[in-house]
Amino acid sequence: MTWVFELHKTQSIAHAICVLAFVCVVGMALGSLKFRGIGLGTAGVLFAGILTGQFGETIDQRTLDFVKDFGLILFVFTLGLQLGPGFFAALRQLLIGIFGRAVWKMNFMDLSGMLASSMTNPPALAFATNIGCSDAPNVAYATVYPLTTLLRILSAQVLAIVLFR
Repeated sequence: MTWVFELHKTQSIAHAICVLAFVCVVGMALGSLKFRGIGLGTAGVLFAGILTGQFGETIDQRTLDFVKDFGLILFVFTLGLQLGPGFFAALRQLLIGIFGRAVWKMNFMDLSGMLASSMTNPPALAFATNIGCSDAPNVAYATVYPLTTLLRILSAQVLAIVLFR
């Protein structure tokens, strides 16, 4: 068992992967704890990483570069796993928006505000506003948002009635 504590001297990359796995496990355990219904969730991994970093040793540049790249790969992979199922829904909304623009001769800025509202996505609205230097996306967002919110609530109610009664 002593080889585990000597791993950082002989195999720095293997040691880094072990530390990453340790941080993930401890962080997920920390995130799953709840106090009066409130928990850290995925932020537990962040706090576990910060805490582990306080006890860590300095590492060489080669290992640091590997860990950065490996962490980015893991992040993109898990993001893809999480967002993958919603990809086709977002693509459908985009195609509907393009169709609406072609049929109703909509302004691109209005279309971008409407799409941001339909997805309830304020960052997309901020991007559309900044890229066009116009308030048109804000007006479209504000116009469509109440309708999209109402439709989401109604569809949730209909699903609840159909599935649970």
